[in-house]
Amino acid sequence: AVGGAPAAAPGGPGDAPDALAAVLESLGDAVLRLDASLRVAFASRAVAELTGYAPHQVLGQSLADGWLLHPSDRVALFEALGARGGGRVRALVRVAARGVDGYCWADALGSRLPGAAGYTLTLREREWREKPETPTPASALA
Repeated sequence: AVGGAPAAAPGGPGDAPDALAAVLESLGDAVLRLDASLRVAFASRAVAELTGYAPHQVLGQSLADGWLLHPSDRVALFEALGARGGGRVRALVRVAARGVDGYCWADALGSRLPGAAGYTLTLREREWREKPETPTPASALA
């Protein structure tokens, strides 16, 4: 440090965005940041492992379009996220997540961000299951 001033500690305030990004990218759970209209504003790398869609392919996609969730599970998640009224601040819902190779059971933890800023959605894969509907091809999200 110059002039006897203490050196900045690693992990200080200037490192927060980089450190947070590193943590999000290292998680095994898929993390999505949704805006107030349920469009994907951020997708972690684990989204690709869960769904087969690269994070850049899902940016701007809306959960309302049905690309991620089986239709029978979409309403429960929207209600849990508060998209149809007051809603809870946090909710855990078991959903069928749609990927390029089929569906999997996933635990979806939705959290409402302060104000009307949007939501975070974390998905943890549980097991694969078959559904009769055809998954959305990755090319449709490009």
